Amino acid sequence: MTIYLEDDFVDCPHLAEWQIVGGLRMQPQLFGTHAFHEGTRVAVSELIVVDSMLRWVITPYGGCRLGGGGTLAREYSRFGVEKNDH
Repeated sequence: MTIYLEDDFVDCPHLAEWQIVGGLRMQPQLFGTHAFHEGTRVAVSELIVVDSMLRWVITPYGGCRLGGGGTLAREYSRFGVEKNDH
């Protein structure tokens, strides 16, 4: 088991206005905006690991820090336990 510390993510991109979207049959996806000195760009990636406190995530391209509570943080907390009535 790998344990990550907050210091491991100091140099990682910081995402604001992020969302985590997923369902029972697909890998969760991360959407957000990454602000840097030249402007802002949209970040989209599949998730591999998510911190249980939603402070950081690991994607196939590296780690990201999450700013604020995110717009869909409550919906993500149900991932894997929601029922499909269809």
